[in-house]
Amino acid sequence: MKKISLYISIGFVISFIILFILASYDILSERIFVSASYAGIINLLNILLSLLLFNYSYKKSNKVFLVSVLGGMGARMIIILLTVFMIIKFLNIDIYAFIFVFFVLYFALLLIEVLYFNRCMKLKTDK
Repeated sequence: MKKISLYISIGFVISFIILFILASYDILSERIFVSASYAGIINLLNILLSLLLFNYSYKKSNKVFLVSVLGGMGARMIIILLTVFMIIKFLNIDIYAFIFVFFVLYFALLLIEVLYFNRCMKLKTDK
């Protein structure tokens, strides 16, 4: 988990630096930069929490695994929904940029999450 978390975090830092540079040269507006940053932070916390719950329950019983992974997925979805609603409702951001960046990152990280889970489960069954 440490390796994949590190890679994802480094990817986010590099993306943030690129967005910051684009915003400082007025290629990207400040509202779009802030919107993309909020979307990135939400998705980063989501994937890191997902990996944390998976690694906690990875070698536990099936019941603990299902409660952690599926229950965690439900809890994360509710938290994300509430957070996205509050950000759109109360902050002065570019809604279209926020939603676009949020969904692109969400589905890309969801793919990484599924591939990581699949690889770990294959390694577990091969032993």
